[in-house]
Amino acid sequence: MRRSGTNLSTVVHVASGDLFAGAEVQLYQLIRQLRNSAECTIAVILLNTGILEQRLRSLGVDVHVLDESRLGGMQIFIKVWKLLRKIRPDVVHTHRRKENVIGAVAAKLAGVPSIVQTVHGLPEETFMPWAVVKRTYGMLDRLSARLFAARVVAVSLELGHRLSFVPQSKIVVIENGIDADELAKECSQPQPLPGDARTTKIAFVGRLVPVKRADVFLNIALHLARRFPDRFCFFIFGDGPGAEELKALRDNLGLEDEVHFMGFQERLAPYFRLMDFLIITSDHEGLPMTLLEAMALNVPVIAHAVGGIPHVLGCGEFGVLVERQSIAEYAAAVIGSQDDPQVTRERAGRARLQVERRYSAAACAARYIELYRSLSRS
Repeated sequence: MRRSGTNLSTVVHVASGDLFAGAEVQLYQLIRQLRNSAECTIAVILLNTGILEQRLRSLGVDVHVLDESRLGGMQIFIKVWKLLRKIRPDVVHTHRRKENVIGAVAAKLAGVPSIVQTVHGLPEETFMPWAVVKRTYGMLDRLSARLFAARVVAVSLELGHRLSFVPQSKIVVIENGIDADELAKECSQPQPLPGDARTTKIAFVGRLVPVKRADVFLNIALHLARRFPDRFCFFIFGDGPGAEELKALRDNLGLEDEVHFMGFQERLAPYFRLMDFLIITSDHEGLPMTLLEAMALNVPVIAHAVGGIPHVLGCGEFGVLVERQSIAEYAAAVIGSQDDPQVTRERAGRARLQVERRYSAAACAARYIELYRSLSRS
């Protein structure tokens, strides 16, 4: 319930919860930190059961699941509205497109004073012009941000510049953060890997959807495997609608022995610790959590210079940036990094320190608390 006469705010987060990918991991980290704050009380509305729900409940968070596999859109909207009328929060904070629309309209009708939306990345249909239905949903999302959101949070400065559908006065940049101590604890449980332990191990991490460009990663693997037989081993961590097509591509390229599909891993850190490189091939990113996790675990990063990645990597000070989606450039970056191990180790060491200084979960949560506080004063 809303508490008058105190500095304590009640914040309700609305999210999907169907996956446990970058946005969901960041939301979990944020709520975990907010739970330790005396500034606000937290409740969460999810549209799916899953790992995010389980983890939030383990923290003692008040979680309400409105299962979209059983409920229609209007049913979910009415239930969200009724919950908000009951909880009477000071802020409703939404994540992802459908949740933005439902959460914002329901919050407005329930009389919630402030609505915050976090944009975790560009809509995937930006890279799929044929996705008419998704583009329609995107229009509703942008309209809800313009009409109802008090603030729209971008997770990187570059992403903030792209949010032209809302006034710049509404946009706040709050970069993602991670808990390095929690990652270190997860690494205490080692996991076995397939393949020859003596090879250089290179990872791809992400949902298997077109924007992540796992096909580029497979062609990098082909390039390196042909030039340097038995020297490299490649691991794809993640799942998604493109999984079977990508496995077929791997087999057609003759990479069954070199490329291993590891599926979705809830706790990636024990595998990350075994990697020699992380390659990020996405066409666009906001601020990927896997990038921060790799940096925190001293894993050298080679990444496409898009979205918030160049800023996080200090324009090359903390990792290697590839300007074009060129297989040869990615491969050259791998060979150059491997052939100069001292420079690579020093760069990875600076990256770890940068995460500790700038990208902690506590620092991220402090920015959100200040945002909530500013809205309560307005």
